Amino acid sequence: QALDAAAPQGGIAAIVGGQRVFDMFLDAGYDQFDLARAEKVTIVGGLAVFAAVVQGLTPERILAARGLMRRSSDVLDAANDVTLSVWQRG
Repeated sequence: QALDAAAPQGGIAAIVGGQRVFDMFLDAGYDQFDLARAEKVTIVGGLAVFAAVVQGLTPERILAARGLMRRSSDVLDAANDVTLSVWQRG
């Protein structure tokens, strides 16, 4: 549905990064991480943003454990429970 809405003539959706890339930069150290959440969306066969999510940790807890703090949080789409939180170091 999202792709149909964004590209009604058809197209391809690409996700920048991916779990391995995000985990790699957790080790290297992010200065800022923008975390978007769509609470009502499930991607069948998809991967969690960080590998540790599979072990029961939330992305927010993982970012906080790496020294990042939530600096802002905005509701992008209230009807569909979509938010964007900006996490920054220090």
